[in-house]
Amino acid sequence: MIKTNNQKLQEPAGAKRVGAPHPDFFSKINKIVNFFARTKRGGFLFSTCDSPAVTGKIIETVIERAKTKNLDIKKLSLTPGDGEFFLQQVRAVVGKKPDGIVIAGLDESIALTKDQIIKDINLSRDILFELELPFLFCVSSGNISKFANQAQDLFLRRARGVVHFPAVPQEMSGDMQEYLERSILIDPKEFIDPESLNLRLKLLESQLKEAEEKKYPPKRIANEIALDLIDVYLTLQNVRKADELIKKYEFYFNLKDHLETLKIIGKFYFNTSRLDEALDIFSKCQKIQEKTGEKTRPGDTLLMIGSIYYGKGELDKALDFLLKSKKIYEKNDEKLKLGLVFWTIGRIYRSKGNWNKHTEYYLKAKEVFEKAGKQSLAQAIDYFIEKMK
Repeated sequence: MIKTNNQKLQEPAGAKRVGAPHPDFFSKINKIVNFFARTKRGGFLFSTCDSPAVTGKIIETVIERAKTKNLDIKKLSLTPGDGEFFLQQVRAVVGKKPDGIVIAGLDESIALTKDQIIKDINLSRDILFELELPFLFCVSSGNISKFANQAQDLFLRRARGVVHFPAVPQEMSGDMQEYLERSILIDPKEFIDPESLNLRLKLLESQLKEAEEKKYPPKRIANEIALDLIDVYLTLQNVRKADELIKKYEFYFNLKDHLETLKIIGKFYFNTSRLDEALDIFSKCQKIQEKTGEKTRPGDTLLMIGSIYYGKGELDKALDFLLKSKKIYEKNDEKLKLGLVFWTIGRIYRSKGNWNKHTEYYLKAKEVFEKAGKQSLAQAIDYFIEKMK
């Protein structure tokens, strides 16, 4: 039986660092991103943090993470003024046709207007809701109580509980960079044409609906349609949909010796931080490939095993498998995947505290991405190297 659950997508823990953030930090980021993804009409959410530096990083992370879900979230930094001026600022951002808006600068506005901005926002609640956009309000813990008391009508209409973040900017920076890097560099849009992926998604969902309506044999649906659809959901990082489909057809998948099935289920375990289960699956894939001489993407299997060991904090084992995958990708001239290998090796050396090797492999990744025509990824590598100086 495939082990599934309803947990949110989590980042692998990686090597433990002194002063790492609270373990649920990234799950809170995901809660916010999921709020933007799932709110198709008007809605409000509040987050609190008592450090302006961390608040800025939270907003930056949310916006970048939302891009992996094809969401364009805009940040509105408030300029204190009366209620009408507040709405003018909002409408200016709405004109850019975002998928959601983050309201920043609230603490400064509250102080400068002596709480009047809270009342102005409350009076604007119906207009904001009619814009049919999700709004995130970022405030300090001291000011969230003011919203609860002075903007009750708006506050009671919030989508869910307040998302609270700790104020530890320096201790948080290392893991936040790790998260940002994964968000940008493991973006499916960089490796698969998003238009083709969306067409494939619509086709498979249509085929699944038709097959279920016509009552095709479940085993046929599972292995001819559902499995491919699960793979697409995982590529789009829609773990919830993948989980639902796995639960529905789990008894019909061939998990004994069918490589593609094993790899897709292994990817599901990896994307839900079920690292031990993922390792079991991909180790089985490796043995099957070695036994049968199967040459279908052996580098991918080794890369996954290396990434899993990295997530488990077993850095030497991770390095061993990544170097093996490196040789295969170099031989086959698979530049994008080779770039990911170099980047992951660089992360391992960063975790080991070897900054020279870290930079060396990041620069190798940058060079490969440039040769592959992925300037955005090369520029991201430059950005992250600069961040570590």
